Amino acid sequence: MMMFGNVFGLSMDYEIFLLSAIAGAWHRTGDNTVAVGTGLAATGRVISSAALIMTAVFLSFAASPTVVVKMLAVGLAVSVVLDATVVRLVLVPSAMFLMGRANWWLPPFLDRLLPRPRARVAVSVRHDRGMSDRIIAACDGAAKGNPGPAAWAWVIADVHGHPERWEAGPLGRATNNVGELTALQRLLEAVAPGTAVQVRMDSQYAMKAVTQWLPAWKRNGWKTAAGKPVANRELVESIDALLTDRDVEFRYVPAHREDGDHLNAIADQAASDAAVSQEPAGTALGHASVSVPAPARSTPARSTSARRPTGASSAKNGTAAKGATAGRVGVTIKAKFPGTCPCGKQYAAGEKIGKLGSRWGHPDCGGADAG
Repeated sequence: MMMFGNVFGLSMDYEIFLLSAIAGAWHRTGDNTVAVGTGLAATGRVISSAALIMTAVFLSFAASPTVVVKMLAVGLAVSVVLDATVVRLVLVPSAMFLMGRANWWLPPFLDRLLPRPRARVAVSVRHDRGMSDRIIAACDGAAKGNPGPAAWAWVIADVHGHPERWEAGPLGRATNNVGELTALQRLLEAVAPGTAVQVRMDSQYAMKAVTQWLPAWKRNGWKTAAGKPVANRELVESIDALLTDRDVEFRYVPAHREDGDHLNAIADQAASDAAVSQEPAGTALGHASVSVPAPARSTPARSTSARRPTGASSAKNGTAAKGATAGRVGVTIKAKFPGTCPCGKQYAAGEKIGKLGSRWGHPDCGGADAG
């Protein structure tokens, strides 16, 4: 019994270390097969070294003249070797591979109580070779109303950030979230699988969907934490398949900022234009020049002091809603909750917003994209 207790304690120590690494990989990828392989590779050297040390220590007691000590020494040494080889390398991975998603099932009440690891938002995959051979791209979606006439767009630049090609396409009547996800899907389809790429986005929803929420959605059978079906599941599944075995780095870039990203502003303008015209555009269709971002999409107000509207800063459609400021918004506040600007773009909680007619939105939109 004493030897059994010692062997059980030692084996649990190794297996918990192994399973922790596998669970971490599962939460990052949502792929059981990849998680098992990643966990084995990450812990193999450490567990093997620890097992070798423990075996040597136990065998040193085999020279004792006491029969009980000799028995315990040999028994523990053999048990450690078996646990570190047969159990860790064969039985555990084989069982987890056969069980698949069942490995990660928990009763709903227990699943809510246990803590979850915090996933990174900004970067999904990063390699140490730097940005020298990584192309830069941006994608964006737009909806004139939510839902309303919608479109998607992406732009791909060279390693120095100079735009090389772009594409935009209409979606008919759709939501802004559908436009954002479709833009990412079409961008990944346009990039060769072996190409390292940095994707710049201003949609926290689309980015979190593929870097944070996706593994949990898979574990829950494509249900949200509230038990509701995941919205836009087909698009998310398509993006998940396109991200497999790719070297992709995601970077969040705020929209409508003076120091904002130029590529994102181009994609934003292209998506907005396609949402209005409901016509495809891009270099593949003979449009050599990229969309030029409107000033409101890349340059915010220089100060937050109140300003009177001028006739030159009227809304894009030529008619301003009653009470709306045409152009810059003077007084801004921090949003308590996330929402959607009249231009169709989303703003996050804590982001500065201003009153645009009867709605709230980005201070620099000035109601230009409302409706």
